[in-house]
Amino acid sequence: MSNFICRILVIDDNVENRTALRDHLVAQGHSVEVVGDGYAAVDLMCANPYDLALLGINLPSLNGFGVVQQMKASAAMRDIGIIVISSVSDMDSVLRMIQLGADDYLHEPFTMPLLDLRISILMEKRELRQSQESHQRRSEKLAELMEKVILPVGIALSTEPNFDHLTERILMEAKSICNADAGTLYIRTHDDNLRFAIAITESLNVHVGGTSGRPIAFSPLPMYNRATGQPNHQNVATHVALTGKSINIPDIYTFEGFDFSATKIFDKQNNYRSVSSLTVPLKDNKGDVIGVLQLLNARSEDGTITPFDDYNRLVVESLSSQAAIVMNNHLLIQQQQKMAKIENDIEIARRIQNNFLPNQLPEVTGWEIGGRFQPAREVAGDFYDFFMMMNGRRLGIIIADVCDKGVGAALFMSLTRSLIRAFAMMNHNVNWAENLFDPDGGISSFGRSKSSRVAIQANALKTAVVDTNEYITTHHLDLNMFATLFFGMLDPTTGTLLYINGGHCPPMIISPTGEIKARLEPTGPAVGMFPGAEFEILDAHLDHGDILLGFTDGVTDARNPSGKLFHEAGLISLIAPPLDSAKGLLDRVDNALYNHIGDAIQFDDITMVAARREPKK
Repeated sequence: MSNFICRILVIDDNVENRTALRDHLVAQGHSVEVVGDGYAAVDLMCANPYDLALLGINLPSLNGFGVVQQMKASAAMRDIGIIVISSVSDMDSVLRMIQLGADDYLHEPFTMPLLDLRISILMEKRELRQSQESHQRRSEKLAELMEKVILPVGIALSTEPNFDHLTERILMEAKSICNADAGTLYIRTHDDNLRFAIAITESLNVHVGGTSGRPIAFSPLPMYNRATGQPNHQNVATHVALTGKSINIPDIYTFEGFDFSATKIFDKQNNYRSVSSLTVPLKDNKGDVIGVLQLLNARSEDGTITPFDDYNRLVVESLSSQAAIVMNNHLLIQQQQKMAKIENDIEIARRIQNNFLPNQLPEVTGWEIGGRFQPAREVAGDFYDFFMMMNGRRLGIIIADVCDKGVGAALFMSLTRSLIRAFAMMNHNVNWAENLFDPDGGISSFGRSKSSRVAIQANALKTAVVDTNEYITTHHLDLNMFATLFFGMLDPTTGTLLYINGGHCPPMIISPTGEIKARLEPTGPAVGMFPGAEFEILDAHLDHGDILLGFTDGVTDARNPSGKLFHEAGLISLIAPPLDSAKGLLDRVDNALYNHIGDAIQFDDITMVAARREPKK
């Protein structure tokens, strides 16, 4: 049985042949009429839309040649398929019929299955040809529309400086092309929502968003479920944004697959009836969806609501392609303006942060001090500080590293640095009590403090760290941020160093020969991590020629282009040669890190401090 059901006209002067063909073809499901005269056949085909003619050659009044000639000369008949039925002896006539425009032939006698096969092949070719012709007509029509409408509109849009005017123009042009009553344009936001930019319903005189000055009351449409993270395919607009494919719906009230409850509520409230819907993605030049254009209720010339056809879809998609490029340029400009402001703000933050670092180091008799700071980004979470304490009789040395990087870490660094310094300086007034004790009241080298005089000094150190920790954990614990910190209080006269190490990389005390005499291990947790944390104070001693070197993990974790870490072994190897200055040691480490990192991106902030006690003269 043929795959195609056709309307067939059998044209044969032999009654038996006509009857046999009609009976078989009707049994196959075709609609069949028969005629024995050429002129009568032409009259029937002019008046009726046949798909196929089974045509004999030797007909009375008008033979087969004449029938084919008239068929091909008439717009009403030229698309009807023709299969010539002839005897084997009429091969020359068959060839002439093919030259005149017949499609195929069968020699009598033939089997009915062969006839069915020829009909099926001919109809398949006819369908393919009609599809190609239809596609060509649509292409030509679309090309004409592109030339006369779409491209001029695209050029006009590209000159529109105002984004609200632009979105309104895009929607109005799309509505006009399809003669749609209503439309909405959505913009995709950075957090994957579809924000209503403009909505117009002409018959209701509704115009919100765009240049109307009237805000859109609808909430943005989330493309992903906030709770589960699953894509939102229930809404047709978000589905189109997710898939990048257009959706054409003849009647939303009978269509299953999308949730139109909000549309139906709008219809009920406004005595409206949403019927046909065409939803098209707006894609940038990379193919990413930056927005969605939705049209409602296409109208025929008499105002009847009709579905959007494929031609409407092609035209709106073409317009959308033009519009999306212009929209994307506007959005990029907006983004660039925002980025410029952010970059300016970050530059201000960088300058402010640099002001937190000591711009002039204290001059301490008998000591050389120095620091290095190289952020991985514009702003950083590391910091160091040198400042005089206890009415100028002690040197405070701080180096710290805030967890994380970037702006958040920089803000937390600013808070931590300000609190530490403020709480430390608040205790300078206890200096008077030192004078009540023996100035030679001592402490053991690398042991715990023993005298009351030291206890008073240590109070300033401990209070600063404890109060900072309590303030942060009381007010900012929910930020889940903390800082590793080394805070030392140096007596320049004796070389005694009281210190708290809050979870920081242990600083080193290095002899003039490069020997590591002590590692100042942690005495408590990172600052800001635990409320009520205990911080123990330990002491150390720097002899003449010794150097205190403190550093953040950005030094040991520095990576070369292949990802290899600098490691602590790399740092220690730089200490072994004799050292004659704090600056010389910092320069040596700086140069080694620069050569190690090379062309790689700096992974972390790099910060170092050094304090060298001058040799005895």
